[in-house]
Amino acid sequence: MSAAECSSASVPINPGLSIARVFKGHKGPVTRAVQVPSGGAGFSQYASSGGDGSVIIWSAKHNTRPLRCEGHSDRVTAVAADASGRWIASAGVDKTIRLWYNAPSSNGVSSAVYKGCHTGVIRDLDWSQTQTDLMLTCSDDKTVKLWKMPVGGDRRSANLQDRKFLCSLVGHSNWVLTCAFSADAASAVSGGEDRTVRVWDIETKTNFACFYDNTLSVRSVTFSPVTPQLLGAAGDDGSINFWDTRLPTGEQLVQRYSPAHDRGSVLSIALCPDNGHLLASGGRQGDIRLWDLREGRRIACVAQGKAEAAARLPPVNSVRWCQDVDGRYELIIGSADGQVYIWDIEDSIILPMRAPTPVLADLRPSEGPLRGYSTSPAPVAFTRSEAAAAMSRTLDLGSVTTEAVPKAMEAVGDQLLVIQRTMELIEKRVQLMEDKVANLELNLRAPQSPLKLENMPGDDNQAIPDETTGANKGIGFEVCKRLIGEGVRVIMTARDEERLKQAADILKPYAAVQLDVADDASIEAGKSQIARLTPSIDALINNAAVLLDEDDSKPSYDRARLTIEVNLYGCMKVTEALKPMMAGKGRVVNVSSGLGNLSQVSEAVQNRLASKNCTVREIMEIANEYLEAVKGRRLAEAGFADGMYGTSKLLLIAWTKALAREAMEDPRRILVTTCTPGYCATDMTK
Repeated sequence: MSAAECSSASVPINPGLSIARVFKGHKGPVTRAVQVPSGGAGFSQYASSGGDGSVIIWSAKHNTRPLRCEGHSDRVTAVAADASGRWIASAGVDKTIRLWYNAPSSNGVSSAVYKGCHTGVIRDLDWSQTQTDLMLTCSDDKTVKLWKMPVGGDRRSANLQDRKFLCSLVGHSNWVLTCAFSADAASAVSGGEDRTVRVWDIETKTNFACFYDNTLSVRSVTFSPVTPQLLGAAGDDGSINFWDTRLPTGEQLVQRYSPAHDRGSVLSIALCPDNGHLLASGGRQGDIRLWDLREGRRIACVAQGKAEAAARLPPVNSVRWCQDVDGRYELIIGSADGQVYIWDIEDSIILPMRAPTPVLADLRPSEGPLRGYSTSPAPVAFTRSEAAAAMSRTLDLGSVTTEAVPKAMEAVGDQLLVIQRTMELIEKRVQLMEDKVANLELNLRAPQSPLKLENMPGDDNQAIPDETTGANKGIGFEVCKRLIGEGVRVIMTARDEERLKQAADILKPYAAVQLDVADDASIEAGKSQIARLTPSIDALINNAAVLLDEDDSKPSYDRARLTIEVNLYGCMKVTEALKPMMAGKGRVVNVSSGLGNLSQVSEAVQNRLASKNCTVREIMEIANEYLEAVKGRRLAEAGFADGMYGTSKLLLIAWTKALAREAMEDPRRILVTTCTPGYCATDMTK
């Protein structure tokens, strides 16, 4: 069989579901898989994106080779098709959007490449199926952006360079991981690392609803295809939530499944286009579940056998509904094992779900609040007690017959899982409160006066390897300006002595000292000079950094070594040199970045860095492993991403936590913290 192939199988895992086809060809995990509208072609087509940087267009037609599209320089995070099926859009870690023409004659070469759409990794995109020229994207730069795409017609008639940026939807405080249009393209929804779900009005470009019911990162969002005011979200807390934006604020959460999957995150959810109340969800543990939202219960579970077997299944990164040429509904699954699965769903599941949602005959809409899940334009009216009964899965043991015992045991097991998950959340919140109390005790103190603050070089920084800006520009300059304006005695440092002098002439600090954090001799000389200026330091801000990443190239060993040397080791060395001069109850602040996120590395590396037993020595070992992986060109195998800057800032955050744990034993009670700014318009980001 060829490198990209399709095989057929019929493996009944759950009654009513079976694998119809398996597409193989990606050399890494499949991040997204969608159906491509056929346009009456008489056969089904699908598109998938992968961690290997490729997009593959598959065909269910016999003896048809898949079309492999290559051009992205890094992992492709999302793929979508326009309503005609002629155009495929993809986006990814390289911060570009590419358009592919769906025809063998394109030879897998992108028809258009759009750079500079976002300043961070593009996490998701959606293409409206009604307003066919509208596209939605979201990114690590904390924005959701709306685009008008010039794809009306075929490749010859489309002016692909006539792409138009419409607006940025700003409101998230951290990475935006997922976004989607409503069926009528009048609204959009987004969710991300800030644990919020935001709903946007496309016409007014405003955020008209925000939901805070997810306790961890939001991984997937969706609208009801029938009722645009109903939307859902799922994420790392293992829950699936549905809201009705027509209801009053505070009452909009109409359904919640928690935990929806027995263990781990819910990575993707999708509603069946035929009725809007048959939900499919995919989890990190490799299981796929079907839900009847009218009854508030799970109706099927795929690829979920014994718990120990499920732990070995690859995560389900993407779940979407699709239809074959005969109109039968299927599920298209993008799996972390590098394969695309088409699951056939029998009519025994689909047909009963097509019945209209029953409306309570004895309750008029005006008599109670609008509750429940409805697929009709007007919502069903429920009383609070009826809504609670519909939302819960309480088991009446007195009515259980012998035949119902297995179902009863399953329900009891589900309730026990809910209790177990609740206890875990309570323990985490208790630990969080204990940490906050410890930090509060350290913060409840009057700062010593006068305060001598050492502002280290490098806020943002360098466009070329041999030049590093410091406290004289960008974030460092503004921090010094603010502190000096409040009467704080500041010692500014920077590598470039001339620029440091220019900044000092403007700000008039207590002193300005030339210091290069990548040079041990310079650190020692700077320490001696600072010791002559003041006997102690009340606060130290480590702000040194270089940004040497390039959009279209893999990291080189020299650039990666310099990035780690300045961004991590530089902060370590300066802190170690100046820590003996720290006054009692002093502060160490390490300036990191929002790009230093754990999600960029493998789960094994995540566990090492997030461990409470992680030491400074182990962080240095991980940094060396990263440099060796860069040198050997095996970053993916070692569990690291290509981004040098993000990796260095992630290690800096981990080191800050380790240093804070050590500082708790210091009788001077030094408080060690990190700050992670997002995008800032400085020389580094130009």
